[in-house]
Amino acid sequence: TWAATDYQLEPLNGNLDGIAWAYDRVRAISDYVFPTGNQFADEGEALVRITGVFGWPSVPKAIETACLIQSTRIFKRYDSPLGVAGFGDFGAVRVSRFLDPDVEQLAMPYRKMRGIR
Repeated sequence: TWAATDYQLEPLNGNLDGIAWAYDRVRAISDYVFPTGNQFADEGEALVRITGVFGWPSVPKAIETACLIQSTRIFKRYDSPLGVAGFGDFGAVRVSRFLDPDVEQLAMPYRKMRGIR
């Protein structure tokens, strides 16, 4: 078991590019290191286990807004049977089945992208 002074949570101060952000990385500091391999461990066995409470202390405002926009779209689908919202000069006006572009834009900073940083 490590003390709170043996590791550092990142991003520092829970802030990533000016956005309040939940910690998603742990860095060993001082003389501590994380193991990088274990010849006796079963394949796929975790070498380090971290337990705790993770996430934001409250839902970010952008995510609240995105949820309101998307839930409004879902509610309005009752007015568009079979995806047809109405008819215009050029035929049927269809409701998109994809994620609202505004919702996608609002949620983009909060997506976790896996891979090399």
